[in-house]
Amino acid sequence: MRLDGPQRRQLHEAILDAFSKSDLAALVSFEFNQNLDTIAAGSNLSEIVLSLIEYTENRGITRKLIETVMAERPSSQSIQALSHLLDEPQPTSPQLSDPTPSTTTLVNVNEVNPDSGQFDSFSSQLPTPSQPPMPPQEPKLEKRPLKVFISYAHKDEAFKDELVVMLVSMQRQGIIDAWQDRRIEPGDEWYQAIQKAMNECDLALLLVSKYFLASRFINDEEVPKLLQRRKEVGMRVIPIIISPCMWSSEPVLKDLQALPRDGKAVITFSEETGERDQAWTDIAKAIEKFAKELQSDVA
Repeated sequence: MRLDGPQRRQLHEAILDAFSKSDLAALVSFEFNQNLDTIAAGSNLSEIVLSLIEYTENRGITRKLIETVMAERPSSQSIQALSHLLDEPQPTSPQLSDPTPSTTTLVNVNEVNPDSGQFDSFSSQLPTPSQPPMPPQEPKLEKRPLKVFISYAHKDEAFKDELVVMLVSMQRQGIIDAWQDRRIEPGDEWYQAIQKAMNECDLALLLVSKYFLASRFINDEEVPKLLQRRKEVGMRVIPIIISPCMWSSEPVLKDLQALPRDGKAVITFSEETGERDQAWTDIAKAIEKFAKELQSDVA
Protein backbone atom coordinates (compact mmCIF):
# COMPACT_ATOMS: atom_id res chain seq x y z
CA MET A 1 0.00 0.00 0.00
CA ARG A 2 1.10 3.57 -0.73
CA LEU A 3 0.28 6.44 1.62
CA ASP A 4 -0.60 9.95 0.56
CA GLY A 5 0.92 12.99 2.28
CA PRO A 6 -1.55 13.35 5.18
CA GLN A 7 -1.56 9.59 5.83
CA ARG A 8 2.24 9.47 5.90
CA ARG A 9 2.29 12.44 8.29
CA GLN A 10 -0.23 10.74 10.61
CA LEU A 11 1.81 7.51 10.69
CA HIS A 12 5.03 9.47 11.28
CA GLU A 13 3.59 11.46 14.20
CA ALA A 14 1.92 8.41 15.77
CA ILE A 15 5.15 6.38 15.82
CA LEU A 16 7.08 9.38 17.19
CA ASP A 17 4.49 9.72 19.95
CA ALA A 18 4.55 6.06 21.02
CA PHE A 19 8.06 4.70 20.39
CA SER A 20 11.59 5.48 21.47
CA LYS A 21 14.56 4.57 19.27
CA SER A 22 15.33 1.49 21.37
CA ASP A 23 11.69 0.35 21.08
CA LEU A 24 11.85 0.76 17.29
CA ALA A 25 15.14 -1.10 17.11
CA ALA A 26 13.62 -4.08 18.94
CA LEU A 27 10.49 -3.99 16.75
CA VAL A 28 12.49 -3.90 13.50
CA SER A 29 14.75 -6.69 14.69
CA PHE A 30 11.93 -9.03 15.73
CA GLU A 31 9.35 -8.27 13.04
CA PHE A 32 11.48 -7.41 9.98
CA ASN A 33 14.74 -9.20 10.85
CA GLN A 34 16.66 -6.01 10.11
CA ASN A 35 18.97 -3.59 11.89
CA LEU A 36 17.28 -0.22 12.41
CA ASP A 37 20.50 1.77 11.85
CA THR A 38 20.99 -0.02 8.52
CA ILE A 39 17.53 0.52 7.00
CA ALA A 40 16.54 3.83 8.61
CA ALA A 41 19.44 6.20 9.10
CA GLY A 42 18.90 9.66 10.56
CA SER A 43 20.36 12.23 12.92
CA ASN A 44 17.27 12.23 15.16
CA LEU A 45 14.22 10.07 15.87
CA SER A 46 11.99 12.03 13.49
CA GLU A 47 14.30 11.36 10.54
CA ILE A 48 14.68 7.69 11.53
CA VAL A 49 10.90 7.18 11.59
CA LEU A 50 10.52 8.88 8.21
CA SER A 51 13.25 6.65 6.74
CA LEU A 52 11.55 3.57 8.20
CA ILE A 53 8.23 4.51 6.58
CA GLU A 54 9.95 5.06 3.21
CA TYR A 55 11.71 1.69 3.57
CA THR A 56 8.43 -0.14 4.13
CA GLU A 57 6.67 1.72 1.30
CA ASN A 58 9.43 0.87 -1.17
CA ARG A 59 9.10 -2.82 -0.28
CA GLY A 60 5.32 -2.93 -0.12
CA ILE A 61 5.20 -3.78 3.60
CA THR A 62 3.66 -0.59 5.00
CA ARG A 63 0.54 -2.52 6.02
CA LYS A 64 2.71 -4.87 8.09
CA LEU A 65 4.39 -1.88 9.76
CA ILE A 66 1.00 -0.39 10.73
CA GLU A 67 -0.34 -3.72 12.00
CA THR A 68 2.85 -4.29 14.00
CA VAL A 69 2.92 -0.90 15.76
CA MET A 70 -0.81 -1.27 16.57
CA ALA A 71 -0.12 -4.66 18.17
CA GLU A 72 2.85 -3.25 20.12
CA ARG A 73 0.98 -0.20 21.48
CA PRO A 74 -2.64 -1.30 22.11
CA SER A 75 -3.18 1.51 24.64
CA SER A 76 -1.86 4.35 22.47
CA GLN A 77 -4.70 6.43 21.02
CA SER A 78 -2.55 7.91 18.26
CA ILE A 79 -1.37 4.45 17.19
CA GLN A 80 -4.81 2.83 17.31
CA ALA A 81 -6.16 5.75 15.24
CA LEU A 82 -4.10 4.33 12.35
CA SER A 83 -6.64 1.52 11.90
CA HIS A 84 -8.49 3.49 9.22
CA LEU A 85 -5.38 3.32 7.02
CA LEU A 86 -5.91 -0.44 6.81
CA ASP A 87 -9.50 -0.05 5.60
CA GLU A 88 -8.75 0.16 1.89
CA PRO A 89 -11.88 0.03 -0.31
CA GLN A 90 -12.27 -3.29 -2.09
CA PRO A 91 -12.81 -3.19 -5.87
CA THR A 92 -16.39 -3.90 -6.89
CA SER A 93 -17.50 -5.74 -9.98
CA PRO A 94 -19.24 -3.51 -12.57
CA GLN A 95 -22.98 -4.04 -12.99
CA LEU A 96 -23.76 -5.29 -16.48
CA SER A 97 -27.15 -4.39 -17.92
CA ASP A 98 -28.94 -6.68 -20.36
CA PRO A 99 -30.02 -4.68 -23.43
CA THR A 100 -32.64 -7.30 -24.30
CA PRO A 101 -35.97 -6.58 -22.59
CA SER A 102 -37.02 -9.35 -20.23
CA THR A 103 -40.00 -11.47 -21.15
CA THR A 104 -42.06 -13.94 -19.18
CA THR A 105 -43.10 -17.18 -20.83
CA LEU A 106 -46.25 -18.88 -19.57
CA VAL A 107 -46.09 -22.65 -19.75
CA ASN A 108 -49.03 -25.05 -19.40
CA VAL A 109 -47.64 -27.84 -17.25
CA ASN A 110 -50.19 -30.26 -18.72
CA GLU A 111 -48.58 -29.81 -22.11
CA VAL A 112 -45.01 -30.39 -20.92
CA ASN A 113 -43.51 -33.70 -21.94
CA PRO A 114 -41.32 -34.92 -19.02
CA ASP A 115 -39.02 -36.66 -21.50
CA SER A 116 -38.36 -33.52 -23.46
CA GLY A 117 -36.07 -30.61 -22.74
CA GLN A 118 -39.11 -28.42 -22.09
CA PHE A 119 -39.25 -29.59 -18.48
CA ASP A 120 -35.73 -28.33 -17.78
CA SER A 121 -36.60 -25.00 -19.38
CA PHE A 122 -39.75 -24.72 -17.28
CA SER A 123 -37.90 -25.62 -14.05
CA SER A 124 -35.35 -22.92 -14.61
CA GLN A 125 -38.13 -20.32 -14.59
CA LEU A 126 -39.41 -21.27 -11.15
CA PRO A 127 -38.44 -18.84 -8.36
CA THR A 128 -35.61 -19.94 -6.11
CA PRO A 129 -36.59 -19.99 -2.42
CA SER A 130 -34.76 -17.30 -0.47
CA GLN A 131 -32.28 -18.31 2.20
CA PRO A 132 -33.33 -17.57 5.81
CA PRO A 133 -31.40 -14.68 7.34
CA MET A 134 -28.37 -15.59 9.40
CA PRO A 135 -28.85 -15.04 13.15
CA PRO A 136 -26.84 -12.10 14.53
CA GLN A 137 -23.53 -13.10 15.98
CA GLU A 138 -22.49 -12.17 19.48
CA PRO A 139 -19.78 -9.50 19.54
CA LYS A 140 -16.35 -10.93 20.30
CA LEU A 141 -14.78 -9.53 23.45
CA GLU A 142 -11.12 -8.66 23.04
CA LYS A 143 -8.79 -9.43 25.90
CA ARG A 144 -6.85 -6.34 26.85
CA PRO A 145 -3.14 -6.55 27.61
CA LEU A 146 -1.99 -6.42 31.22
CA LYS A 147 -0.50 -2.99 31.93
CA VAL A 148 2.87 -3.40 33.65
CA PHE A 149 4.76 -0.58 35.40
CA ILE A 150 8.52 -1.08 35.89
CA SER A 151 10.07 0.84 38.78
CA TYR A 152 13.88 0.91 38.88
CA ALA A 153 16.90 3.07 39.72
CA HIS A 154 18.71 4.38 36.66
CA LYS A 155 21.99 2.89 37.87
CA ASP A 156 20.30 -0.50 37.39
CA GLU A 157 19.25 0.26 33.82
CA ALA A 158 21.22 -2.70 32.42
CA PHE A 159 19.07 -5.09 34.49
CA LYS A 160 15.91 -3.26 33.43
CA ASP A 161 16.91 -3.69 29.79
CA GLU A 162 17.44 -7.43 30.32
CA LEU A 163 13.93 -7.69 31.77
CA VAL A 164 12.39 -5.65 28.92
CA VAL A 165 14.01 -7.91 26.31
CA MET A 166 12.60 -10.97 28.10
CA LEU A 167 9.11 -9.40 28.03
CA VAL A 168 9.15 -8.45 24.32
CA SER A 169 7.53 -11.71 23.22
CA MET A 170 4.56 -11.22 25.57
CA GLN A 171 4.28 -7.58 24.49
CA ARG A 172 4.17 -8.61 20.82
CA GLN A 173 1.43 -11.15 21.55
CA GLY A 174 -0.69 -8.55 23.31
CA ILE A 175 -0.44 -10.29 26.70
CA ILE A 176 1.18 -7.31 28.40
CA ASP A 177 1.92 -3.65 27.77
CA ALA A 178 5.10 -2.90 29.73
CA TRP A 179 5.82 0.74 30.64
CA GLN A 180 9.09 2.22 31.87
CA ASP A 181 10.26 5.81 31.97
CA ARG A 182 12.36 5.51 28.80
CA ARG A 183 9.05 5.61 26.92
CA ILE A 184 8.71 9.28 27.90
CA GLU A 185 9.51 11.34 24.83
CA PRO A 186 11.36 14.69 24.85
CA GLY A 187 8.95 17.49 25.65
CA ASP A 188 6.54 15.30 27.64
CA GLU A 189 5.69 16.16 31.24
CA TRP A 190 7.70 13.36 32.85
CA TYR A 191 6.15 13.55 36.31
CA GLN A 192 2.59 13.44 34.95
CA ALA A 193 3.55 10.59 32.61
CA ILE A 194 4.84 8.50 35.53
CA GLN A 195 1.76 9.25 37.64
CA LYS A 196 -0.54 8.30 34.75
CA ALA A 197 1.29 5.02 34.17
CA MET A 198 1.07 4.11 37.87
CA ASN A 199 -2.65 4.96 37.99
CA GLU A 200 -3.39 2.72 34.98
CA CYS A 201 -1.16 -0.30 35.67
CA ASP A 202 -2.39 -3.75 36.72
CA LEU A 203 1.01 -4.98 37.87
CA ALA A 204 4.08 -3.22 39.24
CA LEU A 205 7.56 -4.72 39.02
CA LEU A 206 10.09 -3.27 41.50
CA LEU A 207 13.72 -3.88 40.51
CA VAL A 208 15.16 -3.85 44.01
CA SER A 209 18.82 -3.07 44.73
CA LYS A 210 20.80 -0.83 47.05
CA TYR A 211 20.27 1.99 44.52
CA PHE A 212 16.51 1.35 44.49
CA LEU A 213 16.37 1.51 48.29
CA ALA A 214 18.47 4.69 48.30
CA SER A 215 16.38 6.51 45.68
CA ARG A 216 14.37 9.27 47.31
CA PHE A 217 12.04 9.67 44.35
CA ILE A 218 11.24 5.94 44.20
CA ASN A 219 10.58 5.67 47.92
CA ASP A 220 8.69 8.97 48.25
CA GLU A 221 6.69 8.99 44.99
CA GLU A 222 6.49 5.54 43.39
CA VAL A 223 6.45 2.85 46.09
CA PRO A 224 3.80 4.55 48.34
CA LYS A 225 1.53 5.16 45.32
CA LEU A 226 1.86 1.58 44.10
CA LEU A 227 1.24 0.08 47.54
CA GLN A 228 -1.77 2.35 47.98
CA ARG A 229 -3.28 1.01 44.74
CA ARG A 230 -2.43 -2.52 45.88
CA LYS A 231 -4.48 -1.91 49.03
CA GLU A 232 -7.38 -0.13 47.33
CA VAL A 233 -7.85 -2.08 44.08
CA GLY A 234 -5.83 -5.25 44.61
CA MET A 235 -3.13 -4.40 42.09
CA ARG A 236 -0.22 -6.87 42.22
CA VAL A 237 3.21 -5.57 43.30
CA ILE A 238 6.18 -7.90 42.76
CA PRO A 239 9.71 -7.09 43.96
CA ILE A 240 12.46 -8.50 41.73
CA ILE A 241 15.71 -8.65 43.66
CA ILE A 242 18.48 -7.83 41.21
CA SER A 243 21.43 -7.45 43.62
CA PRO A 244 22.05 -8.21 47.31
CA CYS A 245 20.66 -5.50 49.60
CA MET A 246 18.70 -5.00 52.84
CA TRP A 247 15.30 -5.36 51.15
CA SER A 248 13.99 -7.88 53.70
CA SER A 249 14.44 -5.25 56.42
CA GLU A 250 12.24 -2.74 54.61
CA PRO A 251 8.77 -2.67 56.23
CA VAL A 252 7.03 -2.01 52.92
CA LEU A 253 8.81 -4.81 51.03
CA LYS A 254 9.52 -7.62 53.47
CA ASP A 255 5.96 -9.03 53.39
CA LEU A 256 5.75 -9.12 49.57
CA GLN A 257 6.54 -12.34 47.72
CA ALA A 258 9.70 -11.61 45.75
CA LEU A 259 11.30 -13.04 42.63
CA PRO A 260 13.51 -14.93 41.85
CA ARG A 261 12.54 -17.79 44.17
CA ASP A 262 13.62 -17.34 47.79
CA GLY A 263 14.63 -13.75 47.04
CA LYS A 264 17.93 -14.79 45.47
CA ALA A 265 19.38 -11.81 43.61
CA VAL A 266 19.49 -11.98 39.79
CA ILE A 267 23.12 -10.83 39.73
CA THR A 268 24.19 -13.94 41.65
CA PHE A 269 23.15 -16.20 38.74
CA SER A 270 26.03 -16.94 36.36
CA GLU A 271 25.82 -15.52 32.85
CA GLU A 272 28.40 -17.99 31.52
CA THR A 273 26.39 -21.08 32.49
CA GLY A 274 23.05 -19.65 31.32
CA GLU A 275 21.66 -19.48 34.87
CA ARG A 276 21.03 -15.74 34.50
CA ASP A 277 18.85 -16.27 31.43
CA GLN A 278 16.99 -19.05 33.25
CA ALA A 279 16.33 -16.72 36.19
CA TRP A 280 14.86 -14.06 33.85
CA THR A 281 12.83 -16.77 32.09
CA ASP A 282 11.33 -17.92 35.40
CA ILE A 283 10.46 -14.31 36.23
CA ALA A 284 8.83 -13.82 32.82
CA LYS A 285 6.80 -17.04 33.23
CA ALA A 286 5.47 -15.83 36.58
CA ILE A 287 4.41 -12.54 34.97
CA GLU A 288 2.81 -14.39 32.04
CA LYS A 289 0.86 -16.67 34.41
CA PHE A 290 -0.53 -13.72 36.33
CA ALA A 291 -1.37 -11.82 33.12
CA LYS A 292 -3.30 -14.76 31.64
CA GLU A 293 -5.16 -15.31 34.91
CA LEU A 294 -6.23 -11.66 34.91
CA GLN A 295 -7.30 -11.80 31.25
CA SER A 296 -9.33 -14.93 31.99
CA ASP A 297 -11.11 -13.17 34.85
CA VAL A 298 -11.90 -10.15 32.65
CA ALA A 299 -13.20 -12.30 29.78
